[in-house]
Amino acid sequence: MQLKLSEHSSGEIYHLLTQTIVPRPIAWVLTKNSNSDETYNLAPFSFFNALTSAPPTLVVSIGKKPSGESKDTRANLGEGEHCVVHIPQVTQMQEVSDSAA
Repeated sequence: MQLKLSEHSSGEIYHLLTQTIVPRPIAWVLTKNSNSDETYNLAPFSFFNALTSAPPTLVVSIGKKPSGESKDTRANLGEGEHCVVHIPQVTQMQEVSDSAA
């Protein structure tokens, strides 16, 4: 099967890719909000994986908000440069879905 991705919206392409690469890891990425000393941002990412083992490197693909602005995770990493990457358990499926909102 060949698809002309230029004929599909970014949303359709996203679903094609995520339904093709299975099982797909989901990562929760926790960052400290750049505008606060006491609050954090927790966001799920379906485009996440290990990149190399030497040095140990993880990759998370962070898109933009529909408005074109940087997502909070990207903005926070630009300021603080630290994050926690967590692989949720199956029992946390609803929480992962809720955190996407």
